Amino acid sequence: MKRQIVMDIETKVTTIAEVSREYSVTRNSIYKWICFSG
Repeated sequence: MKRQIVMDIETKVTTIAEVSREYSVTRNSIYKWICFSG
């Protein structure tokens, strides 16, 4: 799940704000996913 979300953000399919709202995850957590993925 995290990998797909990060790929969607990096390819501009979705935004960090949208993911945060949809999955009830903090933006800080999403930034960490992005950092650790690449």
